[in-house]
Amino acid sequence: MLATRRNLMAAVAVLPIAACPTPATAAANGVSVKLAELIDAARETMARSDKHYYEVEIPAHERAEAAIARIPHVTVPVNRPDETYWTTADPHAARLARSILAGHPNRGRGKREPLRRFVAADLRRQRQVERARREVGLTAATAASNEYSDRNAAAEWDVARFPVTSSADFHAKIAFMVERDMFDGLNHSEQMLADAARLAGVEA
Repeated sequence: MLATRRNLMAAVAVLPIAACPTPATAAANGVSVKLAELIDAARETMARSDKHYYEVEIPAHERAEAAIARIPHVTVPVNRPDETYWTTADPHAARLARSILAGHPNRGRGKREPLRRFVAADLRRQRQVERARREVGLTAATAASNEYSDRNAAAEWDVARFPVTSSADFHAKIAFMVERDMFDGLNHSEQMLADAARLAGVEA
């Protein structure tokens, strides 16, 4: 019978969750050096990612918020002079204006010119916002964070795909995956079943 995620997690629950080994302690714990190196590499990647997030990206977000707050919003009256609905401070208004202009050609014909002015003002402000994000370093910081996320995922999957050949390897692998919440919403049953079959000496 194929292993299910629930069965696998129930089996993991009876294992004592200890700290995953580093290469220096792998031999003493009976864990293969290669697996310990993969776990260590994944932890180093996450540590660099965390350092970037807290020391670079968060400060860049704060600088961007302050810079964007200084960019004034624009209100364009469409129906009457004292109207305040069509403002760049309201993203719903901008979407509605674009929808009206892109929709029925005869809808609200007398209001189309002010709506065009409003959409143009919203576009100008969006460009100012993007410029501010670039100037304070947020655009670059976000791109770097995305790269770190890709590296973290690759490093985690290197551990998940490692073909364990001992119970010590199996425990270290599961402990790492539980520690990193790798079972949350993801199905690793095929890897786990292959590992269990390898340890039992049977075909998966």
